[in-house]
Amino acid sequence: MMMLVVGVARADSELPERLTIDEAVRIARRSHPTVRAARRGEDVAQARVHEGLAPMLPSLTASASYNPQTANSSLSPAFAAALAGSSSGVSVGVTCRPGEMGCTNPQPCVVTVNMSTGLPNAGCETPSAPRSTAFNGTLFNYWTGSLALNWTLFDWGKSWYAYEATKRNREASAEASGTALLGVTSDVKTAFYNALAAQSLVRVDEEAVVTLAKHVTQMQGFVAAGTKTRVDVAQAESDVANAELALVKARGQLAGAYAALNAALGVENWRPLTLVAPPEAVAPPIAPGKEAVDVALRARPEPRQLALQSRAFEETQRSLRGAWLPALGVSLGPSLAGTSLDSLTTNFSIAVTLSSNLNPTLIYGQQLEMEATALQLAEQARAARLGVELDVAQATIAIDTARGEIVAAKTALAAAKERRDLADARFLEGVGTTLDLSDAESNYIAAQGQFIQAQLDMGLAAVKLDRAMGTL
Repeated sequence: MMMLVVGVARADSELPERLTIDEAVRIARRSHPTVRAARRGEDVAQARVHEGLAPMLPSLTASASYNPQTANSSLSPAFAAALAGSSSGVSVGVTCRPGEMGCTNPQPCVVTVNMSTGLPNAGCETPSAPRSTAFNGTLFNYWTGSLALNWTLFDWGKSWYAYEATKRNREASAEASGTALLGVTSDVKTAFYNALAAQSLVRVDEEAVVTLAKHVTQMQGFVAAGTKTRVDVAQAESDVANAELALVKARGQLAGAYAALNAALGVENWRPLTLVAPPEAVAPPIAPGKEAVDVALRARPEPRQLALQSRAFEETQRSLRGAWLPALGVSLGPSLAGTSLDSLTTNFSIAVTLSSNLNPTLIYGQQLEMEATALQLAEQARAARLGVELDVAQATIAIDTARGEIVAAKTALAAAKERRDLADARFLEGVGTTLDLSDAESNYIAAQGQFIQAQLDMGLAAVKLDRAMGTL
């Protein structure tokens, strides 16, 4: 079993010492910022659903104020004329005498007389003194407060369809989380297989350096015995140098594979772990073409996400229809006012309103925008479905190709090993040439690399098929 040590981020205190591909997937799906951000996006969408429900429910408004002010009053021309008398014989008075303390809002009223006493009724007085126009800077306390219940009873579906749009966006956000999970799972599996292949190539090149170094020692012995020349030693030394160069490159590729795996895991606080290779990748069964595509379309979240976003914009467009007509609402509640907190006057009011903030150009433009965006997303969903079909086709081709690579690479590796063993035996017997041995060793090293690549291609093809089929 192949194993390699790689610095890997610590997701928690329970990270295993031996990391399998399944454990790597679990860590990435739990800790990768792409997945975490997608889940936070779901929380945002859920919060907006609550916000979307608010316009359909009653709301409370409350206010309280302390407004100290002077008691100087001013009369409008019509009010002043009313106070001067009435041509119809009706006696006109005021609710309080202008200029008196606490009289800040005198209103005209009709003076009525109590029939039994012959005296004016309270609440409407005839001004007996001329109103003073002099400024009086004395401040008087004035307190006000109000509490109101406001409720939009009917707005032609504007609030309801806006609420439905938030629900479609919430569902689309859930599909976006599925897309993130699928992508992170595919990335970490790909990085895992690449790291294993890079480690295997390093091991092959390390073995090649050791074997070729032995050949140099053997050549030097043959030269000392007079059976080989210095040319043979130079050839063997050249082979070692080339093998060392290949090893340096392989180690660089392994370091890059480590970095890619670390990024795919998406966690912090790195510490060394042992990476354990899974069993040799086996091509998964593949359903017939049309059936496989149907399964993939049911499982893949991307087309569903786009379709839901399109529906959200359609709901928003329906919501905008209500903006053309007035909304029916009701507002009711008490209000208090007075010059002292212990003697506030209480009133209660109910208001039924029809309100509209009509801007035809803006509303029409918004409707056109929502319609166009919904159609755009619908086409993107259709393109995503075509993309799924292409992914399945390409993954199927990759699986078939990898199967052929594995068979051919195994055959080539067995033949190269046999040739290397025969060349080595002939060389030790003194009947083989240095070039024969060098060619056989190079061919064997290349065959090992081809077999490792074939194994990697099979693993990546399996990952690609899982991604195409939406398998998490």
